[in-house]
Amino acid sequence: MLDNQLADFEKQIDQINSSLIKEDFEQCESSFKKLDHDIRTYFDQNAPLVDSNVEVYQVFYDKFVDLVTNLENRKKTLAKTIASQLRTKKKLDVYKSIK
Repeated sequence: MLDNQLADFEKQIDQINSSLIKEDFEQCESSFKKLDHDIRTYFDQNAPLVDSNVEVYQVFYDKFVDLVTNLENRKKTLAKTIASQLRTKKKLDVYKSIK
């Protein structure tokens, strides 16, 4: 059960990464929300974690952290790009108004 569920979560993570690479942000967001919901539901419904599964959980956790880091980095990059484009647009508008 554990391996199947975590394998499903890892497939979802791969889909989110694929959406991020394709810059399909709507799909990325909806997939991430579903993954978040599924993870919360899984861990809320299951018995306490077993020490023998620590390595499996650690591998999954590492992949999840990598995903979140990639999303945060992409968000920062997009924010910088948008801010730069807005500054350029404002400068052009000022230039046009002077002309």
